[in-house]
Formats: sequence, C-alpha cells, structure tokens
Amino acid sequence: MVINRTDRIAYMLFFLFFISCVFDPADIFGMKKVLFVLIFSFCVFLFLQNRMYISKKRIIISAIFFSFGLIGFLFSALNFRGTDYDGGQSIAYLLVFFLFFLIIFLNNPLLWRAFIDSLAFVGLLMILYTIIISFLFAFFYNEFSSLFFYLNYTLSNSFITSRVFGPFTISMVYLKSIVLLFPISVIYYHKYKSSSKKVYFIFVILALFSLILSGTRTNIILSILMLLVLGFVTVNVKYRKYVFLGFLLLTLLVMYNLLTFVFENSDSSSEIKSSLLNTYLDVFFNDNSYFIIGDGFGSLFYAVSKNRYIFNSELVYLDVFKYLGGFVFLFFMSFLITPLLVFIRKNDVFLLMSYLSYLLVSATNPLLLSSTGMVALIYYFNCNFYDRPLN
Repeated sequence: MVINRTDRIAYMLFFLFFISCVFDPADIFGMKKVLFVLIFSFCVFLFLQNRMYISKKRIIISAIFFSFGLIGFLFSALNFRGTDYDGGQSIAYLLVFFLFFLIIFLNNPLLWRAFIDSLAFVGLLMILYTIIISFLFAFFYNEFSSLFFYLNYTLSNSFITSRVFGPFTISMVYLKSIVLLFPISVIYYHKYKSSSKKVYFIFVILALFSLILSGTRTNIILSILMLLVLGFVTVNVKYRKYVFLGFLLLTLLVMYNLLTFVFENSDSSSEIKSSLLNTYLDVFFNDNSYFIIGDGFGSLFYAVSKNRYIFNSELVYLDVFKYLGGFVFLFFMSFLITPLLVFIRKNDVFLLMSYLSYLLVSATNPLLLSSTGMVALIYYFNCNFYDRPLN
C-alpha cells in the first residue's frame, strides 16, 4: 500500500515507465527514455539523502551485465570484418543494457514494492487489453478494423490477426510485451500465497489465459504447463502425485500434437525461422572466427526469407552469438541461467517455471534485448536477493 509522498512518487514513475514499455514499445510518444531518466534520478536522489544502502554485490552484478553491452558496442565500433552497421541500433542496444543498473537501487524495500505493485497493476491492464481486443476481433471485426490497423501498424504495439492451427482458426492478439505476464503471474501468485486472497489466484489464471490468447505456439504450450505447475504447487500434498501424473500425460500429449503440427503444417513463421537458422549456420561455419569474436550490435546481414538486410531476427540467442562471438556468448548465457539455480535452491517451483518460460519464449522472439526484456530480467534477478519476495 502506498503510504507517503516518496512511495507515491516511486509508484507513479514506475507505473508510467511500465505503461510506456508495454503499450508503446517502439517509443512513438518518446516517453520511455525520459521516464527511465526520471526513475534513475529519483533513485540517485534517495541515495544522496542516505535513504538507501547500495550493496557491492548488486554493483558487481550490474557491471557484469553491462560489460556484455559494452563488448557488443565495442565490437561494432572496431568492425573487424568490415560489416555494414545500423549505428542507431548499436547505441540502442547499449542503452538497453544500461537499464539493468536499476537493480542496484531495488534493495530498498520502498522501491522494490513500488516496482512490483506498479508492474502488477500494469499487468491487469495487459490482461484487459488482450481479452477485450480478442473479443472485439472475434465478433466485431468490421466495426473496429480501423482500431486494429492503428494498433498493428501505427502504434505497432500488437500483432492482431487470425491464426490456423490444424483444423482450428483462432484470433491472435499478440501484444508485443505480453512476455511480461510471465513474471507478473509470479507477483500475483506470491500475493495470493502471502494473503490467501482468492482474487490474486484469479489474476494468475487470467494472466496465463491472456498468454494463451496471444496465439503463439510457444506461449500457448508454456502457459498450459504453468497452469499445471500452479495446480501442483497449490493442491493438497496428498493429491500432488495425481496432479503430477496429469501434468506428465498432458505434457506428452501437448508435445506430440506440437511436433505433429510443426512437421505436417508448415506456416510462414516456421519457414522464416528455418531459413534464418540455415543462414546463421552458413555464416558461423563459413567463418569459424565467430566462435571467438562477434560482429557487435547493429551488424547487418542478408536474410533470404525476408529478402532484405536485417540486424536482428526471431532467433534471438543466435543474434547474440553473432553480436558477441561464441566465447563471450557462453559467459552471457551462464549469467542468464544463474537465477534458475537460485530458484531451485529456494524451492520456488512456480517462479522457476516462470523464468524458464521467459527464457524459452525469448529464444524465438526479439524480446530479450529490449526494455520489456530488461524489466523482466530485473524482476527475476532481484528475486535472487529476497528469500521471501515482497508482496
């Protein structure tokens, strides 16, 4: 609960920043950078007033993460291979890595509570957006076609269309920041566990349901698995073996149907990813130096599937491999999986599944190196520092 002026300021700044990240990911209105500067300045102001303590561990972790951004930027500046670059994108990636420095200040309970409470409220707006737009698209397409066009192509915060899964045609409302519902579902779950208020349990269900409505195969499968995990961790202990058996059978069924669909029903998305994979394999194995040193951020390469030069793709981890080179990439991935080990030690199964889902979704969607991705990473990494997350 917000109880004083400092709390209100922190909450409002985080809320506005998250709104900008979620509903204006392309920063059409130009507020995202301004709001982050305001948040960072506010945190520094509190520190200068001796209102918080900054730990060396947080500084070191932030510096390690930012060093990956510096390496990617340095490689692009040195341009070892004489590659063409998108210079603006190279700087943009460096700024994205800088966002992670925010975690330095989140050992302050006031700021951490403002962070998770504002993110939880924005999560409700994301849920409402997804459900309402899905309903309008399914039943009132003609009446709201101009709205869908605006969201798809002008504001460019969503991908709203129909998608065919075998014999089924479903509406697809893919809010580009929808991946944030993975950590947000954990916030609702922790609030439910600490307060026993059933409304938070309903919010968890709605968050995962919204991920299903987003219409991508990965989101659908991982959301169903997270629902099963939710049932496993909340059901009475003596019934867990039955839930686990159901979880195992449904997982096998889902995987069987997924593989059947992939191999028997090729769509444009699968074809693009397959073509990009072949392109990357050709690039890496024709020039083995990529296993040592990368091209850096913003480096362009020709994608046959898109018939143009691009600097990133849907295969994000391969993008990072190209940017940083194999040697640094291994350290980067080791850094990313560290929270998984912590969550296993804490025995927080739902948080573990949420972060694993986020990493899997990020593998085939350009979300990891973005403001949305940094918000998610800040949440997961900050959970490492709290044995009992604030609610």
